[in-house]
Amino acid sequence: MFQRLFGRERHANRAITEALYAQIVAAA
Repeated sequence: MFQRLFGRERHANRAITEALYAQIVAAA
């Protein structure tokens, strides 16, 4: 699911993934 959305922009993929992961970890 995420791979399809981020598959278009591989450049932003890294930043977006890290940002989302950071928020999830912070929430947990």
